[in-house]
Amino acid sequence: MLDKKTMSELIAIVLHGGADFAEVYAEYSKDNHISYADKKIETVANKIISGVGIRGFLGERTFFASTTDLTPSGLRECARRVAQAVGHPVDRIADFSLVERINTNIHPIRTNPFDVSAKVRSNLVREGADAAWAAGDEIIQVNGMLLASDKSFTVANSEGLYTSDRQIRTRMMVNAIASDGSQNQQGMASPGRQMGLEVFDLFAPKSIGAEAARQALVNLKAIPCPSGQMTVAIANGFGGVIFHEACGHSLEASCVGIGMSQMCGKMGQQVAGTKVTAIDDGTIVNGWGSCNIDDEGNPNQRRVLIENGILKSYMVDRLGSRRMGVPHTASARRQNYS
Repeated sequence: MLDKKTMSELIAIVLHGGADFAEVYAEYSKDNHISYADKKIETVANKIISGVGIRGFLGERTFFASTTDLTPSGLRECARRVAQAVGHPVDRIADFSLVERINTNIHPIRTNPFDVSAKVRSNLVREGADAAWAAGDEIIQVNGMLLASDKSFTVANSEGLYTSDRQIRTRMMVNAIASDGSQNQQGMASPGRQMGLEVFDLFAPKSIGAEAARQALVNLKAIPCPSGQMTVAIANGFGGVIFHEACGHSLEASCVGIGMSQMCGKMGQQVAGTKVTAIDDGTIVNGWGSCNIDDEGNPNQRRVLIENGILKSYMVDRLGSRRMGVPHTASARRQNYS
């Protein structure tokens, strides 16, 4: 990853362009997926993502460029593009000095998937799929996949921050289809954690495949759901996805900060039933969505968004903080460096 001297130089170029804040984000990630279909391993695919994104702010305006050219000249050219886009060159910039911050790691990894052979990992997928096939003759199709990622990034900014993190995640998915000759139904199990292959101490591959098949067989024999108004209990797990899509995006600063959310201006107000409390917790040890720091380098937090129906917090990144005039909540996320 980039050292402090290099990042300082890039930040200075953007500040000379007139930005009042500058940031450099460098990423190196490895992804691997092994897929199973037609009772055999179908693909073993690897992907590497490596590059740098450079960002500048001027008030509430943001300017951005990225590059995969990590030579000194390539990096400087990327920073100059941002500076030119800002378009308010200055002779002198405020003094800043990058200070490295070491973060507490709450996600211990025992066995990095990339340290284990593809054959061993393929056998794990096959074990899960075989368990689904073994559930009965009504299972007519099984697909499986093992996903592994190893992401490292370093971020620095003109406020003096220089920090880095490494995130290793492992996930297995098994999809089973059951048929009675007149209809098909499917089931899926896909547990994952910010862990290495020790995740299978928690979720044995055989249990993952068996659960996918169980769901498919239950669905195959299920009677049609009656119509009408019903009381609905949302379970843990996928219930989080339902909340995320129904309400979570509406609490993000990317929507709230530009007045595009129904939650705008409702801080401290009743926005849900009194039994509803929603928490965005990025500090769960080895949690799939947890991380030591967010993608702007801020230590993660446990955020109470809604408490007993009362709106308590939004999810705010640095740009949203400027737009909304509130502190950021360590809620920044990038798809990747670009």
